[in-house]
Amino acid sequence: MTIATINRFIQIFDQTFAALRSTVPIHDIERLAMLVHSAMENKRRFYHTSMHVFDLCVGMKPLQVLAALFHDVVYYQLDNGFPQQSAVLLNGVVRHDNGSLILQQIDRDDAPLQLCADIFGFKAGHILPLFGGMNEFLSAVVAIRLLQPYLPMRDLLAIVASIEA
Repeated sequence: MTIATINRFIQIFDQTFAALRSTVPIHDIERLAMLVHSAMENKRRFYHTSMHVFDLCVGMKPLQVLAALFHDVVYYQLDNGFPQQSAVLLNGVVRHDNGSLILQQIDRDDAPLQLCADIFGFKAGHILPLFGGMNEFLSAVVAIRLLQPYLPMRDLLAIVASIEA
């Protein structure tokens, strides 16, 4: 029997959170799965798709699975901007300037965003390099903002570091 793509994402999220002993309500798991599914099923994508994510997740440990699920949710140039569900999570992170994305000033209370910037080596006011981690950084920001309510900072650090790697 074939499982629908969205159901596979729900199942992977559910099993991963269970393995981490993190209680996440099913409606939140469904919301996370829908966000990843929507990004991966963009019609402009040919490689960074749901199947790519499913292939990556095979045999991985739970934190690696979460990193794999989120590592390509933002593919700015291919998706022609931010995915609709992720755009609100990236408000205030970057600004557009002459076709480039520039990292905005990071609020001192935004520890997750600062963590992402530190791991990726990005500084406020700098252009995010198109082929030097921009998409991965933005994907990590989406991941950490969505996963923060359910996981301790050490797990978020591991996920961001895995996405950066």
